[in-house]
Amino acid sequence: MAASSRFMITEAERRFPVRIRIAVPPEGLGVQLDSMKWWLDTNCGAENWAMTPAGMRGVVNDALAIYCADAVSAAVILTQVAD
Repeated sequence: MAASSRFMITEAERRFPVRIRIAVPPEGLGVQLDSMKWWLDTNCGAENWAMTPAGMRGVVNDALAIYCADAVSAAVILTQVAD
């Protein structure tokens, strides 16, 4: 994992106590990633969430983590992901 990724993760963990880990399909998220970021900005507030790599076993791009400030925001995010 790159040093900048480790810094991003450390900073997100410091600022936001709740983490949601989402698997990324092998082909990536494509334009859906922009939609996800827009939705998070609109529903959680631009300064109230962070997104970092969350890959396992050295594969940086197989998962991402969304960090948020509280369980209510996480529940809203998970409801949207489940749809």
